[in-house]
Amino acid sequence: MGWKQVTLSDDDIIGEKHRAMQDDFTKAFIAAASPPDAGLFIDKETDVYYFSPKAVQIAGTLITRFGGRDCPAPLSTAVDTLVGSRSRADVPFAPEPDV
Repeated sequence: MGWKQVTLSDDDIIGEKHRAMQDDFTKAFIAAASPPDAGLFIDKETDVYYFSPKAVQIAGTLITRFGGRDCPAPLSTAVDTLVGSRSRADVPFAPEPDV
């Protein structure tokens, strides 16, 4: 199971669809005992939301309901955590490029 992303429109944001998605995922995350490798993240520059593979495992139906689709893993530095472990050490992000 890989990463999923949800892209919301401006109308979705105005309608607070992102809040419903975050609230619903928070409930699933807590019910699953808050796995350290599960998380909901938002791109720092766009309205794209990412769900880690473990998040997909515990909330796949929810993610599908919000239009989730397969995607590559994001860079850890490109996203902020909305729901998940503070450390993020167990989340399988894409490797950071060598600079």
